[in-house]
Amino acid sequence: MCILKALMDNLNNARSDRLEAYRQHALPKSSVRKFIRQLLGQQVLQPIAQIVAGFAKVAVVEILAQTRAFRRRRGDCNLPW
Repeated sequence: MCILKALMDNLNNARSDRLEAYRQHALPKSSVRKFIRQLLGQQVLQPIAQIVAGFAKVAVVEILAQTRAFRRRRGDCNLPW
């Protein structure tokens, strides 16, 4: 746990704010369960919905990171995030 604390203590303000936003937000489990039910045509247990929601959150963050990198390469310096 000391390594994690050391890393977090050395984040700049923008990265610290992004990390805090990431930790505070989650996809609504009921919406995830509904989506899975529509996709598969069957009910899904809550723990499965939580796992899928976690993977979806990671996927969204990856998409945003790649978008950010693309905008940087393109020269768009006015990144709001």
